[in-house]
Amino acid sequence: MMDDFLADTEQDQGGSLYAQSVGEFVETFIRVHYETPILDTEGSIRWCNNWEGHPQAVLIFEGLWRSYEEARAADMVNAGGQSTMNYLVGHFYPMMDRISGSYGPFKRCTPSNCAGAVKLGEVLDPERLVRY
Repeated sequence: MMDDFLADTEQDQGGSLYAQSVGEFVETFIRVHYETPILDTEGSIRWCNNWEGHPQAVLIFEGLWRSYEEARAADMVNAGGQSTMNYLVGHFYPMMDRISGSYGPFKRCTPSNCAGAVKLGEVLDPERLVRY
């Protein structure tokens, strides 16, 4: 199904995707366009440079990537920007606020220290908790 989507999207855009992988999308779109520095010590904004180790983050980033490619393709066909604006308002900013928020998958991580993913119902070992 993902391959079908990417093939359709590539055809719509003349074979030109913005990013060739979710990793490339995170580096060239998300980290560039989500200007939210990690400055607070209370932990309300979070990022983990090992985002690939967080299945929830990977799922969200893949969805953001596919949705962006779809919006971009629609704007190329219609020569407008409405689809991209709808993507930003309806998908990108809400999901980035969710993923980098104090309740998201990076809640125990810092940019330099990955605390690891936690499965639903998992009881954490106190040694895995990050102290601030």
